[in-house]
Order: sequence, then structure tokens, then C-alpha cells
Amino acid sequence: MRDLYDLGLIRMREIGFFPSEGCEFYIALSRNGQGSDLTRLELLQEIDKEKLLGADPALLITTGVKRMTKKVLSKARAVGGRGKRWLKKLAGKS
Repeated sequence: MRDLYDLGLIRMREIGFFPSEGCEFYIALSRNGQGSDLTRLELLQEIDKEKLLGADPALLITTGVKRMTKKVLSKARAVGGRGKRWLKKLAGKS
């Protein structure tokens, strides 16, 4: 909502935010609203926290390992040659 306001696409800002059960929420908007007190980074961190609270631990581990493997392989591309082959072998890829 803040981005839309900053871009001039809407004239209303947040006056109240009310969490509820599940993935729903209620927000009250007004032309006299002050908007959220949180920065963009803080809002994104809150989203990450909420996603982690409802996530299956096994899925988090699997996703983390996949992400780490992708990062290692992308760094290996920069190394090239023997180092790249060794890292792929280590990661279990041909």
C-alpha cells in the first residue's frame, strides 16, 4: 500500500492493521492515515517470519540444501575446468 501511495496511484494510507487466523488480514485505509510504522525491510522480514512459522521443517531443510547446492554450482561456473568437475561430482551431479 505504501508503494502505491508513494507512486501517487492511491490517496489513502493505512490507519489500522488487524491480523486474523490463517492467511487473512484486515486493513483500514483513510486519506488521513499515517501508514505503517515499519520500513520496507522490516515488512519483508515479518513476511519471512510468518512463512517460517507455518512451514514444515523437512521442507525447510530440503529447500535450504537445494539453494546451497545452486549457489555452490554457480560459483563453480566461475572457477571452470577441474574445479567445476570436482564440485559437480561432490554435489552428486554428472
